Amino acid sequence: PGYYGTNSVKWLWRLHLAHRRYDGLFTSRFYADEAGSDAVAAGQPPHRPVWATAPESVVVAPAPDSRLVHGEPTEIWGWAWSFRGIAALEITLDGGATFTRAFLEPRHGWAWQRFSLPWIPATRGHLSIAARAIEAGGVTQPWEGARNAMHVVNVTVV
Repeated sequence: PGYYGTNSVKWLWRLHLAHRRYDGLFTSRFYADEAGSDAVAAGQPPHRPVWATAPESVVVAPAPDSRLVHGEPTEIWGWAWSFRGIAALEITLDGGATFTRAFLEPRHGWAWQRFSLPWIPATRGHLSIAARAIEAGGVTQPWEGARNAMHVVNVTVV
């Protein structure tokens, strides 16, 4: 629990010892993140393997392309998870200019943590709802450009 499945031994039936990491598609691209220019300049490979699950969250409700009623209470909710556990979850309704802290259920073992935020849509029109998870150590889910980029749900308030 807490690690990507590529790093968990499942049914071991053969063991191959090598002097370097296997450079197949899964280990070099699908389950690897960009190492960054500093790492490459230091002679490290351009990709680094992913190990522990990074902070991530997903908005479950409202559903994508929902039509919400102006002034009518609704609930934004979803799930968050991470290797280290989620300490806080924040919602943005304005493209990341401001964030509101959501209620976050405590972590139980390795289970995902539910978050929720009561909300009354105050303006009409198209709106994007996004959630970001913050780990106990302070690592924050990025807005974009990573496998755990913030999840965005587009809705219309009528």
